[in-house]
Amino acid sequence: MENQGDSKRMPASSSAALPSSVAKTILLAEDNYLSQKIVAMLFQKQGWSVKIAQDGAEALELLDQGGIAAVLLDCQMPGMDGYETTMAIRKKEILLGRKRIPIFAVTADAMEENRDRCMKAGMDGLFAKPFLSVDVANFLGMVQASIDKSHGNPG
Repeated sequence: MENQGDSKRMPASSSAALPSSVAKTILLAEDNYLSQKIVAMLFQKQGWSVKIAQDGAEALELLDQGGIAAVLLDCQMPGMDGYETTMAIRKKEILLGRKRIPIFAVTADAMEENRDRCMKAGMDGLFAKPFLSVDVANFLGMVQASIDKSHGNPG
């Protein structure tokens, strides 16, 4: 089985169709303004919209509003960091019987120890900063695979 957290090994498949019930919206929780703008621009070039949260608490509020296909979390945010936010999302999914939403870390620390910490928190993968356009295509391919899996479609 391929390591979904390794964006360099995952084939780009962003052209695949999402189920009609899934919005083409990414939730980005990132406290750095420049990173927010760069990531948003890269996704918008692929036809996706981006909702931006400054921290984990705001991300949880935006996620509760619905219409999100996947979540990108900075691991090192003030207040509720990406790890805590992921654990809160996963707990809420179980309590409310929600489908598992794809969650990916965006971090400058792509070392194996941090990758393991992300997976233990409940994330589906990790992308290293700086975030490049090839990463967006790979990310969208992983989002599609995760959505297909959660909707019972063979990947």
